[in-house]
Amino acid sequence: MQYKHIEQLALDNENFRTVLFTNEHSQVVLMSVEAGDDIGKEVHHVDQILCFVSGQGKAIVNGEEMEIGAGDLVDVPAGAEHNFINTGEHPLK
Repeated sequence: MQYKHIEQLALDNENFRTVLFTNEHSQVVLMSVEAGDDIGKEVHHVDQILCFVSGQGKAIVNGEEMEIGAGDLVDVPAGAEHNFINTGEHPLK
């Protein structure tokens, strides 16, 4: 078992992508998307859950758009095309 204070790790992260650990069926990744940037359209073969701790942006999942910000959680089902865009002035984490 590993213990991490995930919110603080996310807030401190300045890298676009930092993998904390990978297991057989799951992975925990920290991301920091700069103002005006996005992660790029992606499709994965596993479910993803994204938790946002700072910034503001737009989530696009299977063509459906929604505004996101600190405290929001977005579920991306396996096979769903998705992108996350930073629409704010500070990094989206």
